[in-house]
Amino acid sequence: MGVSRDAFQGNTKVQRIKFAESRSSKYDSYAPLLFTIPDSAFAGCTGLREFDLRYQTAKGSETALGPENFILCGDSIFAGCDSTQLRIIVGEDRLQDFLDNPSWAKYKRYLATGKLTEKKATNGYGVNYAYAYTDNSTRHITYGMGHEIEHLYAYEADNDFLDKNSGSLGLLNDVGNWNNYHLDFVKKGAKTSVFFLSRKAYLQYCHPSAS
Repeated sequence: MGVSRDAFQGNTKVQRIKFAESRSSKYDSYAPLLFTIPDSAFAGCTGLREFDLRYQTAKGSETALGPENFILCGDSIFAGCDSTQLRIIVGEDRLQDFLDNPSWAKYKRYLATGKLTEKKATNGYGVNYAYAYTDNSTRHITYGMGHEIEHLYAYEADNDFLDKNSGSLGLLNDVGNWNNYHLDFVKKGAKTSVFFLSRKAYLQYCHPSAS
């Protein structure tokens, strides 16, 4: 992907740029975004305040883009922009990658970090789940038994649900054939306590064929 060299040059009305996945996208989910930015692409965009590299997915969540997702063609991409106002917003865990990249290091004065928005995938098991992202893909998927499998991770306990269900916590793994979710990891710093999974919940969610 790319833009014409003079597509935005001198446009003072552009304030924010953000990358997003098309909701009608038919491409392979594992194909990473690769965007070419020509020299002076945003030169003279004096109103530009945010160049947001938190990729908005079609499902409403965000994943962090890295320097490997861009080809920068020149040193004057943001020439004339207000260096006291413009911020290139990157995911917290990708900042060092940008600083270590020779092409992006020259824009160090613009770099700032931002948190990623996580959209809940389900909230019926005593814990909130979100989609997992790997290898620059908008989502982590595999295929099994002829169906697409979307991977999830737990990021926050739902205490209201736990209170109403005797502390039962359902961790999704191999649930059914059509909605075959897998728990990949629990996010560092997740708001959790020690919970015990009841035998009934264990059989229901982990081994449905045995319940």
